Amino acid sequence: MQVESDTSKPTPIDTIPTAVRRRNVISFLILGLCNNYVLVLMLSGAQDLLAKDDPAALAARQNHSDHCLEDLNARHCTKTSTGLVLICNILGSLTIKAIGPFFIHRVPYGVRLLVVCSAQTSAIFLAALAPNVPLTLVGVLVASFAAGLGEMSLLSLASHFPRSTILGWSSGTGLAGLAGSLIYAVLTDVRLLAFSSSTALLLNLAFPVIYFITYFVVLVYPSTVKKACLFSPSSWFDFKKSSKVSPNYQKQINEPNTQKINKMEIFKGVSKFYLSIFIIYFSQYFINQGLLELTLFDCTRAFGMGPAAMYRYYQVLYQTGVFISRSSLPFFSLNLCMILSLPWMQASLMILFCINTFIAFIPHFAVAAGLVFIEGLIAGSSYSNIYNHIYKSYDIASRERAVSYVASADGFGILLAAISALPVHDTICKVPLKHIWN
Repeated sequence: MQVESDTSKPTPIDTIPTAVRRRNVISFLILGLCNNYVLVLMLSGAQDLLAKDDPAALAARQNHSDHCLEDLNARHCTKTSTGLVLICNILGSLTIKAIGPFFIHRVPYGVRLLVVCSAQTSAIFLAALAPNVPLTLVGVLVASFAAGLGEMSLLSLASHFPRSTILGWSSGTGLAGLAGSLIYAVLTDVRLLAFSSSTALLLNLAFPVIYFITYFVVLVYPSTVKKACLFSPSSWFDFKKSSKVSPNYQKQINEPNTQKINKMEIFKGVSKFYLSIFIIYFSQYFINQGLLELTLFDCTRAFGMGPAAMYRYYQVLYQTGVFISRSSLPFFSLNLCMILSLPWMQASLMILFCINTFIAFIPHFAVAAGLVFIEGLIAGSSYSNIYNHIYKSYDIASRERAVSYVASADGFGILLAAISALPVHDTICKVPLKHIWN
């Protein structure tokens, strides 16, 4: 087997056969799916993972006794907010994205992906088999590291391919959210397959294998990606400073009419997008990991579902909205005014759910689930349309810097949401529950 780096004689992107283009788009869709899938599993099973240090909750899950709530006059709080899982779910990714740019270009893509697949496999085993929460959270951290390394590597690799591969990647990452949350819900729902959380996680070990096969077997590399021998450790790290870039990139930055924009102008131009993504990701993850586990309904208003089932299907509805909106870009796009209105819509939903945890006015699970679905639509639309707008607004020489400025906004928004969710969860749980419906 061979792994790659970044040099060799270029092959013009325009000469790639149509069949190969389609194969690579499908490959990037599958890579996007597998890269984010394990992280989604961790978030979907957050309550189950944290139950390991709560004997009563653990016994209830092991006995499949997620009964619907007959009475909502009292709070039904978990020992720890699922925001704790979210912190671990973003820290690993943020760390590698922060330090990676200083050295990662010297590590061949194939070596990086071997690390990613190995880390994903280790993360699943750790999260599934660890006897306590701290070791389980180490597994979540490892999964986060793998997702971050995979994302930064594959987005960089995509510069060697036609732009259509990015559309495949975007749809794949959206599909990961839907598939991961839905599969976990089906596997663990007491009315369906009723597997334990550990068994459900272990059954998903196939995804790192699919990731590996897709990258090393299915994907067709252009000649700009040099191959290095797997059994030659000296080729696993490039100590020589390389100035090679993709042919399409080099062609466009050498065009005489390419407009050069200085760093400050780029930063000012994309600052509105940075703020938008930060607000949207903070709002949606504060809802998902801080408020939804407290948005509960009794038997008659929740289709007979218990708290754990409600939480899982909230995640499914959210990820469905994300997938639909991320996949809609080839059919229609939003203008700048609509894009900039999305964060305030998301923040409004966060305020609504926050008020509802103190004074419950949402009358039924179906209504709350519908709002969560809208939340997902907003999240996916913002992600795809903001990056599409940047792509259209900047020439290729400035676009890479513009994207790099905006890329960290989601991570910092998620991290702040996770940190905020912990004290807010504890505060809400100490306040008596009031509701206006009877």
